[in-house]
Amino acid sequence: MVAHCRAVDRTLSRVSKPSTEVDRKNDHATRVHEFFVYWFEWVRSPGRRRTSEQLTGLPQSALMILHRVQHFGPVSVGELARAFGLDKSTISRQLEPLRQEQLIDETPYETNRRMSRISVSARGRKLSNRIASAQIEYWTAVLDHLSATEQRQLAKLLGRLQEAIEAQDVVTEMLAAEE
Repeated sequence: MVAHCRAVDRTLSRVSKPSTEVDRKNDHATRVHEFFVYWFEWVRSPGRRRTSEQLTGLPQSALMILHRVQHFGPVSVGELARAFGLDKSTISRQLEPLRQEQLIDETPYETNRRMSRISVSARGRKLSNRIASAQIEYWTAVLDHLSATEQRQLAKLLGRLQEAIEAQDVVTEMLAAEE
């Protein structure tokens, strides 16, 4: 990751220096964009997926759903489908390994027994905690390359970035609803 960030820095340094405030904002946005392009490539890389799958025995897609349900659940299949931009049948297939491993609970709605709310089971929470511990251990090692001050600054800025992304998503959804 460090090597890639250095490569991005070298690439961006060859671009002409920003001369106006708009150019500086675009330069910053370009750097953030390049970082997240790298980040998504890294997260989705076969080695990273294999590590997650080896740790859990589950496909990455099922782990993403388990994470979503734990943090935003209980949810319906339809809500999961909308959240991931997939159809219900695809989500249902992705839920199957979670069902088989008894990592989720499904509770039928009182008003419509054909639909159910999906929540994380006790076994699912235990697995999620194991995954979180492994990830925290990894990130602790990565952050050890930064000073304590830099770690605090990064954590604060990432929190603000997350808030800004969520706020922009709300605006984007509102504009899309008006069309």
